[in-house]
Amino acid sequence: MDKTDKKLAVVFPGIGYHRDKPLLYYAAKLALVKEYEIINVEYHDMPQKIKGDADMMRKAAEIAYAQADEKLRSVAFSACSDVLFIGKSIGTVAMAQYATEHKIDAKHVWYTPIEATFSFGVKNAVAFIGDADPWSDVGVIKRKAAAMGIKLYSYPDCNHSLECENVDRNIANLREVMRITADLIDGQTDGAGTKKEKQMSKTILCYGDSNTYGFMPGTGARYPKNVRYSGRLQMLLGDYYTVIEEGCNGRTTLHDDPVDGWKNGMDYLRPCLASHKPVDVVILMLGSNDLKDTFHLTAMEIAEDAGRLVEVIKEFTVLKQGFAPKIILVSPPEIGKGIAASPFAGAFSEASIAESRKFPACYRVVAEKLGCIFFNAAEYVYPSDVDSLHLTEEGHKTMAEKLAELIKKI
Repeated sequence: MDKTDKKLAVVFPGIGYHRDKPLLYYAAKLALVKEYEIINVEYHDMPQKIKGDADMMRKAAEIAYAQADEKLRSVAFSACSDVLFIGKSIGTVAMAQYATEHKIDAKHVWYTPIEATFSFGVKNAVAFIGDADPWSDVGVIKRKAAAMGIKLYSYPDCNHSLECENVDRNIANLREVMRITADLIDGQTDGAGTKKEKQMSKTILCYGDSNTYGFMPGTGARYPKNVRYSGRLQMLLGDYYTVIEEGCNGRTTLHDDPVDGWKNGMDYLRPCLASHKPVDVVILMLGSNDLKDTFHLTAMEIAEDAGRLVEVIKEFTVLKQGFAPKIILVSPPEIGKGIAASPFAGAFSEASIAESRKFPACYRVVAEKLGCIFFNAAEYVYPSDVDSLHLTEEGHKTMAEKLAELIKKI
């Protein structure tokens, strides 16, 4: 049959998640805007209370497929120039099976798929899962998606509806999910999340304190651009990346210094993100200055404060640029054992050293909770013997090399 200009989208709902629920409703709206005709599959006589029951889940998927097959029996997919399948939960199984058995070359959008969805060899799909989804083994889902080359977006603390207890985050997540869905509908990405058009330069924002600024131990001068880690990172990554250096001496996470009250990292974060948008990657390394005796903070409290910055980055960028960047949460280097004899001895103490050694474990917990990429600076670098706080030239070189290796894998 000759193809026409007709574009067709088929919506496969979940059992209790119908087409009027947010994910399916807005996805269909996006398809309508792009002039797709919409067909809504509906189910009847479905089993209830099937969560956690493998046999009942399998039966529900079989019923969903059979009823979808009946609904679509007269549809001439071969005459369509573009076919889009949008599904939720059990519906993702039915659509994957239908596309495979009927040999339909469709683009797939899978909202909260289950393990069985990945059994049919579909590749041109983009998927979304909540890390707290009780309907699936999320670890298995992630491994299956990776093995099949399917781009899977995961959302911390979110359930089977891609929602959590934070309403603002739910709205931000929905906005991001719809942006990614729109990219697939538009043909701007394939199922692996790869841009099909020529890629634009990616912007990396390094947001930190004096070690991001490039403070030189002993003199207080600034290391040259080709020495400090953020400048070397630009050299290592090349022209495809634009590295923005936003380091400020004395910057904290979100606490006002009694002497320099304008160095609160939270205060400048939103203006900074807005000035440099769109931002694709944020390297966040703050917390060392929070160890000053004046704040009386533990390593875990500081890590949680850094986590609040992460939340703001996600929420604000989704609002202002339409998507959240990848965030590398860096656990700062240790405070050196010679801090008592350092020019900064009046601000830091032996207690600061002890708490700084707890940073890696605490920051890892926060990074995993918020879905960040974790980087332990203390694994690779140690502060200068001159002031026990700031990195040496070699330390900056190592930081840049290790971060460049990580970024190239993102």
